[in-house]
Amino acid sequence: MVSENFKSLKDLYVRITPALKSKRRELNQKGYSFLTDRDLWDYLKNTKWCNESDLTLYDIVNDIFYLEEKDLLRYLNQTKEKEEVLFEEDTILPIAKEDTIL
Repeated sequence: MVSENFKSLKDLYVRITPALKSKRRELNQKGYSFLTDRDLWDYLKNTKWCNESDLTLYDIVNDIFYLEEKDLLRYLNQTKEKEEVLFEEDTILPIAKEDTIL
């Protein structure tokens, strides 16, 4: 994904944390106080950067500063909907014969 020499995604995350914090603060001032640095990271990692190769640190920081709010919010809504469906599927338990009340 990244052409820079980072040992792991965690190292990359640590390196770009100041840019993520800056963008999050900007979005918080616009009324999106629920957003976290991790939301921004997950969105970019799972959408913008997942099929990219040879990204530079410049490209990554640029993507952070110029991300589209509407695309981020759409991604978060879709992710939340998927999590809700998975949660609902996990909470439906089959009733065993011995559990039925007759």
